[in-house]
Amino acid sequence: MSLMDTITARTSIRKFRPDEVDPALIRDILEAAIRAPSAKNFQPWHFVVVSGAKKQEMVQTFTQVLEEAARNPDPTAPNAKQMLAAAQYTAKLMGEAPVTIFVLNTMIPADHLVQSGMEQRMMLSLVQSVSAAIENMLLRITDLGLGAFWNCDVFFAYDALVKWLDTPHQLIAAVTLGHPAEQPQPRPRKPLDDVVTWLQ
Repeated sequence: MSLMDTITARTSIRKFRPDEVDPALIRDILEAAIRAPSAKNFQPWHFVVVSGAKKQEMVQTFTQVLEEAARNPDPTAPNAKQMLAAAQYTAKLMGEAPVTIFVLNTMIPADHLVQSGMEQRMMLSLVQSVSAAIENMLLRITDLGLGAFWNCDVFFAYDALVKWLDTPHQLIAAVTLGHPAEQPQPRPRKPLDDVVTWLQ
C-alpha cells in the first residue's frame, strides 16, 4: 500500500477478533509512533501497553467509574446521559479488543492545571506532539492489516485510570487495537474546497 492508500484506508474499527496481537507487531507500531515530529524535539510521549489479565482489571476500573457517574450524572454537563452511554460502550469495546495502549505526556504532571497563557501554548504544542505519535500508530496499524480506534472517552475516568496506571504523567488518550472483525468504509470527509483557504 502506498502512504496515501494507507491514509485513505484508515478508519476506526470497533469490532475485533479475540486473537492476541503479536508483541513484535506492537513494537513495530510503537516504533512508528516515536518517529513522529515533536515540539523542540522534546519527544514527550510514553506508552503503556495493556493486555491479558491487566486489561480486564483496567476495564473494570473504567467501568466502575462510569457506572457511578451514570447513577449521579453531572446536572451541569450537556448531554451527560448520551456521553456516558457512549463512554460505557467504549469500555465494552476495550474489554473485547486484545490490546489498549495508553498514551501519556511525560512533560505535564497528571494533575496539572494550566495557570498562564504561556503554559497553555506549551501544553498545546505538547499535545500536538503526542497526537502526531498517535496518528503514526494508527497509520502503521492500518498498514499491518490490524484495526484500532483513538479513544478519548478515558477522560470520563481520568483520575481513576491515572491512579490505576500508577503514573505521574498526563493522560492524553488511548488506542485500542486488535485484529478487525469488520471492514467499515471510511467515513465521508468534507470536500477539500470547504476546508481550505488559499492566501496568495
